[in-house]
Amino acid sequence: MTTVKKNMKRLFILHPVLFAVYPIFFILAYNVEQLYLADDFFLSYILIPIIISLCMAFALWLLLFLIIKDARKAGLITSFFLMQFFSYGHLHNIVDQKMGTFVFEAGNLIIGPHKIVFSLFFLSTIIVFYFTVRAKRGLYALTKGLNLAGIILVCVTLFGILTGGIVGGVPADDAAKTVSPAAAHATKAGAVKKMPDIYYIILDAYAGSNVLREVYGYDNSGFEEYLREKGFYIARDSRSNYTTTTLSLASSLNMDYVDFGADADRGSVLNRPASIVYRMHMNNKVMRGLKDMGYKIVYLASSYGFTQHCKYADIEYHCGSWLNEFYIMLIKTTMLVRFKRYFLVENDRKAVQDAFCLLSEAPAIKGPKFVFAHIVKPHPPYLFDREGNIPEGETVVEMYGGVWGQRDKYIDQLIFINKKVMSMVDDILRNSASEPIIIIQADHGTASTAVCDLINEQPRLWEGLSGAKSMLISKKLDSIYRDPTYAILDERTSILNAYHLPGRADELIYDKITPVNTFRVIFKHYFNLDYELIEDKTYYSPPQDPYNFSDVTDRLQTRW
Repeated sequence: MTTVKKNMKRLFILHPVLFAVYPIFFILAYNVEQLYLADDFFLSYILIPIIISLCMAFALWLLLFLIIKDARKAGLITSFFLMQFFSYGHLHNIVDQKMGTFVFEAGNLIIGPHKIVFSLFFLSTIIVFYFTVRAKRGLYALTKGLNLAGIILVCVTLFGILTGGIVGGVPADDAAKTVSPAAAHATKAGAVKKMPDIYYIILDAYAGSNVLREVYGYDNSGFEEYLREKGFYIARDSRSNYTTTTLSLASSLNMDYVDFGADADRGSVLNRPASIVYRMHMNNKVMRGLKDMGYKIVYLASSYGFTQHCKYADIEYHCGSWLNEFYIMLIKTTMLVRFKRYFLVENDRKAVQDAFCLLSEAPAIKGPKFVFAHIVKPHPPYLFDREGNIPEGETVVEMYGGVWGQRDKYIDQLIFINKKVMSMVDDILRNSASEPIIIIQADHGTASTAVCDLINEQPRLWEGLSGAKSMLISKKLDSIYRDPTYAILDERTSILNAYHLPGRADELIYDKITPVNTFRVIFKHYFNLDYELIEDKTYYSPPQDPYNFSDVTDRLQTRW
């Protein structure tokens, strides 16, 4: 009996520590394909949330210990709370799926997944607290079991991380497997006398002038006239090659279409479509080729995971504050998802401001340089009015499909972005030692047609819009996007595509050029590389299945 009591006293309470770190490892292990970021990923991206989680666990355990005067009971309640805190987002998604398009309505009160999940967690916490405090026995075995369970979970997830492809980075030669052989015939560059600076600026979801005029009722001719006066050629009938950012950038920066190949395996982490596309971006031919020719790669990283890091960058700036794709993903799985807007608004606003500021200052960097910037605007959420302030009354930053229906806010944000672009272009042209190449291009178009059609058909959906109703709207839109009309395709693929090419823009560019041919033109005519133009095509994929794309080029020809 004495021995048992001694063993009970010696049993360490490890499970609160283990359950504080396990969810962080879990998110990393099961999102490997989206998080091939950097060689210092563990130190710069995981250590901070681990420290915060451990401090939270210790503070809660200490508070409970001071209240109930029992270390094991305090530890059990702490672990239970941590499980709930980190599983909130997961359970919310399950409830959301089970509810489907159904929501509870009581007068003006909409009872959606958030209210249901929070109520369940609140009640279960009270029950667990009550029975744990009153428990007289069994705590030794329960503590021992939770310790063992925590050790197993942490070890399994760490094994998944170590074997998932993050450690050691992404092999440079993987890119050769991700582009079709037709793009691999470039001859080695000869002696290039002039090496102009190259700016590749992606304005996310910047619609073409026809869509702005016909769909949004906005005349963008003032901005376009400014660009023409500065020597830009605007491809009036340009379309995106794909309808998602990841596919578009992987294609344009490799000068070819995305080809997953027969070996693509959705069950293998490294061979899933998302992983293949990410490696295409990380090992892209444009940056590799320019770096081999002596260019300095200047990369303006965004908080969007796909453009968070560049392995070829000589200089890498991180726009925004402390948030990145991993932190956002972590927030979305925890109870903090309820306060997501307070984390994201200022970070996203600062990221945009930082990017334009850094672009204006880039000419001061010595030597030939390739400057890449992905600015996640004018894409929603709408964080800028025409003057750059937060829009009056704006509180919704969720990326539910319904946000595209706010056409007036999209235009206000676009007008502000236009102002920033004009100021930036002035600075680059004024401060560059020689005339630079500047490409201002959208990755895809907008998506308001389906939303506004739904508003017209079912206006009651939009009365007292809340998070629950926004999710309901998104579900209805999913079915529409699986079989898009011409109008939806036209809007989603029409893009701004403007080129400042020293001396010969009119000769090199044509109105229907798509991004896949952008650097084929530049490499051939400025660096004597053996790249010929390829057929301009457009592929569509529904938002819920982004890597299942189909050729819609012929359907879109009717516009011309």
